[in-house]
Parts: sequence; C-alpha cells; structure tokens
Amino acid sequence: MTTRNRRLAIILGWLVSLVFLYFMFRKIDLEELWRTLQTANYLWVIPNILIVMFTMFYRAFRWQIMLDPIKRIGLHDLFASTMVGFMASNILPLRMGELVRAYSIGRLGNLSRSASFATIVLERIFDVFTLLLMLAIIMIFRLVPLNPEGDFYHLTVYGGYIMLAVSIGLFLLLVFLKVKSEPTLAFLAKVTRIFPEGLSSFVLDVFSKFAEGLSVLGNLKSMIRISIHSILLWLLTALSNYFIFLVFGLNDLPITASFVVLIVVTLGIVLPNAPGYVGVYHGLVYIALSIYPHEVSKADAGGVAIIMHGAQYVVITAVGLYYLYSRHLSLREAKTEAEDAL
Repeated sequence: MTTRNRRLAIILGWLVSLVFLYFMFRKIDLEELWRTLQTANYLWVIPNILIVMFTMFYRAFRWQIMLDPIKRIGLHDLFASTMVGFMASNILPLRMGELVRAYSIGRLGNLSRSASFATIVLERIFDVFTLLLMLAIIMIFRLVPLNPEGDFYHLTVYGGYIMLAVSIGLFLLLVFLKVKSEPTLAFLAKVTRIFPEGLSSFVLDVFSKFAEGLSVLGNLKSMIRISIHSILLWLLTALSNYFIFLVFGLNDLPITASFVVLIVVTLGIVLPNAPGYVGVYHGLVYIALSIYPHEVSKADAGGVAIIMHGAQYVVITAVGLYYLYSRHLSLREAKTEAEDAL
C-alpha cells in the first residue's frame, strides 16, 4: 500500500467512525445518558474485565496449539505478544495490531514472520467459522425478539439454515485445503474463472493464504481441537458482555443478547474505522441492542456501548504497553514493519 493510499484509508476510517458516532448520539438524549452513566453500578465491570483478560490468555493458549507443529513457544511469551497486538490495534490505524503481534512473537519466540502470519490467518478462519455457527443457531431457534406475524420471522429460520450450511461448508473447505491443498486450489481456480480477473485473483490469493495457514497444523485432530477451543473462547467473550448489561441494571435482557452484540460487533468492525474501533464499535453495540426496545432504553444502549468499549480499551492498552516495554519491544519498529507489510 502506497503512502497516499494509506493516508486515504486512515481518513476513510475516521470518517466512517464519525458517522457511526453521529448515528448513535443523534438518537440519544445526552442528559439522560449522563444520568445513566452516573447511576450505573460499576462493580459489574470487574467480572467483565477478569473474563476479558482470561479470554486473552485463552487466545494465547489456542495460539500455542497452532504453533506447536512449528515450534514450542512459552505461554507467557504468547500472552505478551497477544496483549501487545491488541494494544497496537487500539492506538494504531489500519488494523496494524495483528501485524504487530506477528512482529512481537517473532522477537520473543524467534519465529519467522511467515510462520507467525500463517497462524494469525488461521485464527481468523476459525473465528469466522465459530461466529457463523453462532449466528446460525440464533437464527434457526429465533433467539431474538421478532414479531411472529412479520415476514422476517419465518425468513429468519431459512436464513439460519443458510448460515449453518455456510459454516459447515467453510469447515469442509478447510478440511479439503488441509488434506488436499493443491487439488482444492486448482478446483477453486476453475470455479473462479467466471469472476472478473481482479476478483478471481483476490479470491485465489485469500484461499492460498488460508492453505498456508492450515499447513502449520499437524493433522485433522488439531483442527477439531482448535475448533472446540474457538467455540469456548467466543462463548466466554459473549459472557463478558452480559456483565456490562448488569452495570446498567438490564437484568431482563436474555443472555442471547450478549451473543447478538458479539456477532454484530465482531462482523461489523470489518468496516473501515479509527484506531481502537472507536465509533464503529459504539454504533454497532447500539444497533444490536436496538432490537430489544422494551428492555433497553436508548440511553442504556449508549451507556453499554461506552462502558463495554472503554473498560476493555483502557485495560488492554495498559497491559499491552506494560509488556511492550517490559519485553524491550519497539512500537516504532513494529509500526514500520507493519506498514511495510500492508
């Protein structure tokens, strides 16, 4: 990415974030929001943060499983790199956090950039698979409040089955990419000929990176093991969201609302955004909670968005900075390497 394109991408990210912030705040009475924040019970933030930090440790554990066929790296080094990467995502533009994480583990674990990138790509594959599976379950069992007389009520189930088919199809594709990498890529090359040349090349490049990521796994047993850990990881992440609901006394919200927020936010932040997902994150939380109008006021939804983002942002950034300096890593050097890789 050229310097000019990088600057344009940064500007676009900020513009999108500002649009989301405007969308959220124009619908909220600011005085009511301030009263909501003043009367909140912030003790519930403590279990939220504890679970968030545990999920970071769990991410490091899952990463260790992925890296084991290449090299055994200590869990503490992997946790440090994970925190440094997430911290970098909070303060650097263009989602450089993952690239910084690769830089960090390269320094701490003496690991090649290609190997670390491959496992990070692999993580994203399993995360998408898990989120699609969760979305399918929510839609099939209608775990969101819908009007039974509305057309969307019945379409939700069909949509759920489509999501289930997509998630199963994705997993099977991963299996074929793992077991029969070259024939599968050759088949995809034939299928994508119907697309424009630029799109075809992009799709093949994406799946080639997926295949490279899968190549680090020892066997199919490892894939199943990582899938299970990915599901548990995202279940814990959803649980952490629920404690922020309790901060504002939203006890009537079903636990499934945590999953709705999780899925909407995680899939939505693929949009261009400012560092730390500021604005886009807030707007997506607000949108997700808007489907519960009887349980959540607009001010409560805004409060949840602010505290859910703010609590994690502060703690993750602080811990990430601690590891950055205690492990003698250079953010400037990491940023330079990340920019070169973009």
